[in-house]
Amino acid sequence: MTNKQFRHDFSRGLGAALLALQAEAGAGRLDELVRYGCLHNTTYDMQCEGDRGWYLYQAAKLTRDPAAIEAAVAEKLRRVRGDHWLFSQLASLLYHFAADGSATARAALWRQYDLLLDEMAAKLSFDSPCPRNEMLEWCCVWLTSLDGWRAFTACTRDITTRLMPNEPDFFFYNWFLSNAEDKFGTKRVHNWLAKQAVSSPHFAVLVEVRAGYDAMWAQERPATTLDEVLAAADGTLYNGRGMAMSYARQTDAVGLAALAQAALNEPDVVKQAELLWPFRRDRRYTFTDEVVARWLASDYQPLRDVAFDVMALAPSPATRQRARALLARCDEPLVALSLLAQNPQPCDVPLIMETVKRVRVAHDEGAWHSCFSAACDAAQRLHGQPAVDLLHYLYRETLCGQCRYDIVRALHKKKQLTGALLAQCRWDAYDKTRALAERVQRARGV
Repeated sequence: MTNKQFRHDFSRGLGAALLALQAEAGAGRLDELVRYGCLHNTTYDMQCEGDRGWYLYQAAKLTRDPAAIEAAVAEKLRRVRGDHWLFSQLASLLYHFAADGSATARAALWRQYDLLLDEMAAKLSFDSPCPRNEMLEWCCVWLTSLDGWRAFTACTRDITTRLMPNEPDFFFYNWFLSNAEDKFGTKRVHNWLAKQAVSSPHFAVLVEVRAGYDAMWAQERPATTLDEVLAAADGTLYNGRGMAMSYARQTDAVGLAALAQAALNEPDVVKQAELLWPFRRDRRYTFTDEVVARWLASDYQPLRDVAFDVMALAPSPATRQRARALLARCDEPLVALSLLAQNPQPCDVPLIMETVKRVRVAHDEGAWHSCFSAACDAAQRLHGQPAVDLLHYLYRETLCGQCRYDIVRALHKKKQLTGALLAQCRWDAYDKTRALAERVQRARGV
């Protein structure tokens, strides 16, 4: 594997990169590329995919000097200020070093926890959200993963006694307690907190605030009314669509028809698009071809987006031909792929492949993600000969681990998941892909 290919695969979290490292373990040719990946966040969407700590640790172990990478990660962790996602990845990587026996990594995590705790304790108030708050909680999460119940009780006592006097709601910015409940059991965590609350006023505040949050989330929220939806759609982009979608989920066919009629009567195109947003996915109401054609002719892009999505819900030969025409002249590729994905034919595959190959794939460019998703949907809906080449291309090029998992699952369902690709998936950065590979290997007796 060339350096360029390794950089491509490693930045995407492909198992092929780890297999290449295993093949030449100790050679050192790829060490600097591994080091760069360990010190930078190349994950497309860590909130959905999770961090790459396990994957990066496997790579670091195969370099000539894993300890040097470990030291560099610890130093970078200390210097990160505002990027809590990078912080999370670095902390995760140190966790894997520590879980494998490194006293240096364990000490680095506890040292960072102490530094953040001292910094937060010096504050008189906390902003929400605050990256430093989240970094402290990430430290707590990884330390409880590493040192178990002892770490949980130590972190909870520290934060409760040193931070909560300044800010009673501190624990509830994120999810440290929820994570602890998943690890140790809700009953054990609640019983311990209640016991501490008997003798500690700080713990009593924690238990009281937590109970208030639980009660708030348990309350049933009143159903959204049509009047509230109309008031929210005030002519400002994004203001009304969330309320409209909430109303559509709760209402029946009569209520949905009332929303549709209100949208049709609305002369302001911004308000109209906001009111129509739920109909992009809801098949319970059908608009006439004349209405959809009028939206397609609008100068307002969100309204045209609605029109294309409404068309996609009712695929027809005419819709398919419109999509092919758009792709042929490279016009609105995302819209065209979304339309074609609802009713693809084998003859469409080359055109889809040409389109996705023209799309620029980069972290700072969002259009490729939706285009790849639509292309994957089209490949999965094809009858007859599966679009293996298209799925393989999407697998190699996507930056998104969740999408890659969907592609691998599609190949498996179509009985096109080869042994070679399965071996790569076993070392993928995304845990769901690794788990799928393990299940399939067991089923095949590999």
